[in-house]
Amino acid sequence: MTNLEAPIVRVMVAEDRAFVTRSVSVHLEEGEHKFEVHSVTPIVSDKTLLVETNSELVEVIESSVIRTTDLSASAKVQEKNLLDRRVSALENAIRRTRNEKVELREFAPQLFREIGDDAAWGGREQGEWGPLVEHLKAREQGLDAKLRGLESELKELRDKREPSDQAARSIEAAFHLTIQAQAPLTTELRITYCVPCASWRPAHRVSVDGERLRFTGLCYLWQNTGEDWSQVELNLSTERTAQTTSLPRLSADRLSLRDRDEEVVLSTREEAVERLEQGEVSLISTVPGIEDGGDVFSIAAPGRLDLVSDGQPLKVRLFEFEDVARFRHETKPEVLPQILTCSRQTNQSPYPLLPGPVELQKEGGALGTSWLKFTPSG
Repeated sequence: MTNLEAPIVRVMVAEDRAFVTRSVSVHLEEGEHKFEVHSVTPIVSDKTLLVETNSELVEVIESSVIRTTDLSASAKVQEKNLLDRRVSALENAIRRTRNEKVELREFAPQLFREIGDDAAWGGREQGEWGPLVEHLKAREQGLDAKLRGLESELKELRDKREPSDQAARSIEAAFHLTIQAQAPLTTELRITYCVPCASWRPAHRVSVDGERLRFTGLCYLWQNTGEDWSQVELNLSTERTAQTTSLPRLSADRLSLRDRDEEVVLSTREEAVERLEQGEVSLISTVPGIEDGGDVFSIAAPGRLDLVSDGQPLKVRLFEFEDVARFRHETKPEVLPQILTCSRQTNQSPYPLLPGPVELQKEGGALGTSWLKFTPSG
């Protein structure tokens, strides 16, 4: 089996997943060939794997996802478990130290009141209270030093545990391809598949300079698929395949008479009903989607982008247009005590403006944020 390097060239990110395309040009001799594509995320959806060629003389006989367990990672897993136990022990020690500090601070005012009462009634000599007060001060300073040391050690262990979490992944995946060529030729293989753990959400920026207004369409993009996207063509889609539904076809419903069945069939079933008291929150939640006006469309990001698989948001500029700003002032004292500065603009972009937050800027300075509703093009 021949190793094949098939880099990621194109990605379409939907609301809750991504469709990845790999492409590679390969020379084939006549006959059957077996290839293996490495560096594939193990969370790939097997049933979405599709391999295509640009030649009728090449046939894809078989394509599959093969997952393997890396036995060499067992030591790393043990190291990670040891770090987890050490972190848990440090967190418990920090919690106990903080509780002891709280008890000490609650005891100190009571002690000082008792000293004052004792001095007023002519009790113990003042010198008898001194060692106890000094002991409390030394104890508090010791707890502060201990707490700083524990927090510093905890930070070091957490920093060490982050790369260990990545290294402890012992499952690897690869594509196994079987291809039949009818004649010697060079062809292009396109491998497409779907992966979860990728999402995007729209955002906007409005900049005003004098009487000119510049509107910039942005988006925030996240991905933690296990594959780094390097210099890829990016398309953003409002499609949400997890909630794809279609209305049933209407057909004629013909009514007819039939004899009543004498046999009675009884069936039972169990249902789990979630009951919420006042103030409780349901554990079942859905990620808010993108309002696209009921029409699924895609937006192509300009240029090529790099996005690593770390789950951190990346802001991407999609499009922009300029227009003349026509401002007016409005007031609605029954709703807001402020005077509003308003401007009506025409959406000159080729795409609808999706609902999302808006960054407001004026002459290079930040004014605040607002919210935009769905606005069709034009």
